[in-house]
Amino acid sequence: MKDETFRAFVQNPDFLRTILPISVELNDLLKRIFKLDPEERISLTQLLSAIAEMETFTMSENELRLA
Repeated sequence: MKDETFRAFVQNPDFLRTILPISVELNDLLKRIFKLDPEERISLTQLLSAIAEMETFTMSENELRLA
């Protein structure tokens, strides 16, 4: 694996929240998108629905202060 960020993500699925101000909801969705086993990945229909229902893509002001 040549992509250092993806390697870090595989080792720690919450890694992206340490480098990006993404919400818990978006982080959970990204974990479903980037599943190594294609059979476990979210379907496009589920993805569209999850995005439409997502409250926010970014951390709240409080989360940013604590990050």
